[in-house]
Amino acid sequence: MRPTDRIFVGVWNRLTSDWSRLTTFRQMGVLGEDAARDALYRQNTYFVQQRLLNGELRKLLRDPDSFVRGGLAERMPLEMTEAAAKDFRRTLHASTLVFAHSILDAALYDCARICGIAAPDDWSDIVRNRKVPLAEVATKSYADLFAIISRLNLIVWSGNRF
Repeated sequence: MRPTDRIFVGVWNRLTSDWSRLTTFRQMGVLGEDAARDALYRQNTYFVQQRLLNGELRKLLRDPDSFVRGGLAERMPLEMTEAAAKDFRRTLHASTLVFAHSILDAALYDCARICGIAAPDDWSDIVRNRKVPLAEVATKSYADLFAIISRLNLIVWSGNRF
C-alpha cells in the first residue's frame, strides 16, 4: 500500500468515526430534551411556588396576590422552562456546527497533505512565490531549520497528523 493510500484510509476512518460520534451527540441531545424539559419544569414550579411565593424571595414581589391572580404563578415556570429549552437547542445547534466544522476541516487538511505527497510538483506554482519574512527565518539557525524540515518529513511519511 502506498503511503498516500495508508494516510487516506486513516483520514476516512477518522472522518466516519468522528461523524458517527457527532450524530450520536446530536441525537442524545434531542432525545434527552423532553426528559430534561419535564425535570426543569418541576424545578421551576418548585422555585416559583416554594421560594418565590411562599419563601424567602416573597419580599421581591411587590404584590404577591396580583402575581397569582394574573396567572403569573402558572405561566412563569412554563416560560422559564421554554426559555431554557430554546437556549439548549441553540447551544446544541451551535456546538454541532462547530464540531462538524472541525471534523471536516481536519479531513480536508489531511486530504490536501495527501495531494502534496502524491503530486508535490502540482503545488509548486502555489508555494513557489510564497514569502517568508527574513526576520522569521533569521531567528533560527540552519541546524534548527534543517531539524524542522526533517521532522516535518518524518510526520508526513509516517502518516501521522501535523
